[in-house]
Amino acid sequence: MKRSKWLQALWSERNSKHSSGSQSEVLLIDDLSVVWRKSSRRTRSLALKIDKRGQLVAMTPTRTTLSELRRFVGARNVWIRKQLAQHRQLEIQKQEDKGQRLWFMGEQLKVENQPGAKNRIHLESGLIQLVSRKTVSRHALDMRLTKWLRAQAESELPLRLEKLSQQTGLCGSGLQIKSYTARWGSCRHDGFIQLNWKLIKTPVEVIDYVIIHELCHLRHFNHSAAFWGQVRRFCPEYKDHRKWLKENGRLLISS
Repeated sequence: MKRSKWLQALWSERNSKHSSGSQSEVLLIDDLSVVWRKSSRRTRSLALKIDKRGQLVAMTPTRTTLSELRRFVGARNVWIRKQLAQHRQLEIQKQEDKGQRLWFMGEQLKVENQPGAKNRIHLESGLIQLVSRKTVSRHALDMRLTKWLRAQAESELPLRLEKLSQQTGLCGSGLQIKSYTARWGSCRHDGFIQLNWKLIKTPVEVIDYVIIHELCHLRHFNHSAAFWGQVRRFCPEYKDHRKWLKENGRLLISS
């Protein structure tokens, strides 16, 4: 079959693979590199995402044509470039902050490594002192900081939940501190509340908003006007806290 000049210009590389009923191809659409994944099993509509490596991925049904994909990507050009720019900025920020500053309760604290008689982490105003008995790798230091942060979350978040349950009169059936990559909390149908331990990085008023949000799902298991009305009742400035999470949450939840 003779390919058109347009298709030749569009096609930069073909890298097909068959796995779980899917096929992938790497294309160049305008100046965008796109991984085109076709699946006959689960995908029913066209969708786009930016993966962890910053690669634009298009997921489509097997029957989708190249022309349909080109139109789909072209119609979302502005959104794609915005997402790619945000991903690049996020990676830059993560590299700048790694091992130097740590988010804790809404503040960026400077991390200072020091030798000492025993391993410990000491928190002062605007500073986290990371004391080590011996020289270790940066990865090991980062793991210690992550473990410390999670311990702070497992101590603080249950206290915040208990306090807010008393204030609102909304009590769940239990609490679990989890690690999520795309959400801050959830409320199951049985009333069991789950919170992302990385909430400890956010300001206390944002932590309280997320907890109130999940507690209100005990009465309204949806995001209806009645639900948001109840959230507003217990957290009048919830829109400000949602905005803070929108502006800062992606960095905090991915690091």
